[in-house]
Amino acid sequence: MNALLPASFRKPGWVLFSNFSILGIILLFFQIEPEWLDVTLFAVATSELLGPDLWFTFTQTNIATELTATGIIIGGLMLAFSRRETEDEYITRIRLESLVWAVYANYIVLLFAIWFVFSSPFFTVMIINMFTVLLIFIMRFEWVMFRLSREGSHE
Repeated sequence: MNALLPASFRKPGWVLFSNFSILGIILLFFQIEPEWLDVTLFAVATSELLGPDLWFTFTQTNIATELTATGIIIGGLMLAFSRRETEDEYITRIRLESLVWAVYANYIVLLFAIWFVFSSPFFTVMIINMFTVLLIFIMRFEWVMFRLSREGSHE
């Protein structure tokens, strides 16, 4: 598959994905916003508390969550879509099956949240749900590859 990244992206992907995921959990539960990350950014859409929606404007914000989400996504993509040293049709099939699993699981979580989680906790679930496709894909793919390596050759 030509759409895969080089195998050398895998280790930096692990570093970014794991470190920014830990940081994301810390930010989610402790709402830490360092003052040195307060910046003015261009916003396509924003709103003030109980105010009207504003379009194509500049806004003052803390970019801790934006940086963290970007690190999780870039690291996750590097990890998930880096070529293996020996990439063959069987591994391609495992990738596809893992991706299907991840999409199903993502939407099962979303459906559950739509029906059983409300108000602020729903927003928290939606934040987490942004990353579940990558997370579940990586977990399942790595688990299957680990099991495969324990069994020996897959041919």
